[in-house]
Amino acid sequence: DMVNITGVGLTLYRSTLAVFLVTAILFRIGNGFSYALYRNVIDAWCESSSPGAEEADVVRSLAEERALALLRLFILCLVLNLYHARKQGGRAKRFDETHAEMSDYAMFASGFPPEATSEEALRRYFQDALRDLRASDSAEMGLRWNPEVIGVSVGFDYSEDQQLVRILEEEHLIEAAHRRRAEELGEEDSASDSDG
Repeated sequence: DMVNITGVGLTLYRSTLAVFLVTAILFRIGNGFSYALYRNVIDAWCESSSPGAEEADVVRSLAEERALALLRLFILCLVLNLYHARKQGGRAKRFDETHAEMSDYAMFASGFPPEATSEEALRRYFQDALRDLRASDSAEMGLRWNPEVIGVSVGFDYSEDQQLVRILEEEHLIEAAHRRRAEELGEEDSASDSDG
């Protein structure tokens, strides 16, 4: 397996940039061609001393043609983008199959009681569960595998306390700004004292 620290994001980003580039080129060519035709007719019409109904009909039909051409181009680009979106899922799947990622070595567990916050106790719990699983699998199938729990990180759900968390973040930032300002003023005072 190839280890890729950038993840699938860079692969998907590059392919999306390529689709954007193709879309931009298509629109530039289509709009440029349409504008050139339209401009030639307008120039010819303006050069004529007295444009009549026939010239007006030509300009109107050309404007309709230009609108229809741009509509076709829009539909083509829509189909291209839908195809691209579908291919992105395949690219992500192929990337996951051929690259080792952090998710291949980690596990998410939830549903623990709120008081279960000791990372060491949780690590021991999972290590014991793996040991029991390893013993039962080895006995049944003769398998030799030795997974181990290296560490546990506990995450907390603060979704109900979002406003409180925001207030505490703002207070922390204000305190940090005040400390920094006090340090800067302290440095300025000591510099002016040494000058005097």
